Amino acid sequence: MSELSRSETEQISHFLVAESVRIGNRGDGSGESVVIRYNTADQSCVDFALMVEQECWKQGTHTLLRPVSYAREKIKLSSKPERALQEVEPLLLRITQTADVDIYIGEYDDPNFTVSLTDRWKLSAPSRQKYREVMDDRRVRWAYVGWPIPAAAAGYGMDPKEFRRIFFNSI
Repeated sequence: MSELSRSETEQISHFLVAESVRIGNRGDGSGESVVIRYNTADQSCVDFALMVEQECWKQGTHTLLRPVSYAREKIKLSSKPERALQEVEPLLLRITQTADVDIYIGEYDDPNFTVSLTDRWKLSAPSRQKYREVMDDRRVRWAYVGWPIPAAAAGYGMDPKEFRRIFFNSI
């Protein structure tokens, strides 16, 4: 098997939401706020993220999809002034202050996206740390769901088909 069937991905998305992370209602009965970040480089990853979002809706939650592209991140790193890279992004901070659950689905589509921008990437490290601290203080639950992004396989020096086969066979 080198791909998952639709029913298998539906089962996995249901298990992730209902059993693993136990997404549902807050103590006051209102639905939790769930952020779903996902890599857009592979359509099957996008499809799975949308399935996870639908499972969240079935639990009565509120969702925010945040598509991720490391090609775009690289452009952002090279385009933003250094001052702006060092700032905490107000929108991201508000998200971390309100989210109950943070889910990331995917993998780096370019594992080496920061190679030529290491110093600029380091400038934003304190901001990334601030987001983590806020989420930790608020006890935000999180899940990382790896996904066999073909471009990641190339970045790791692997054949994309073999990468997907190994990945899906391990589930």
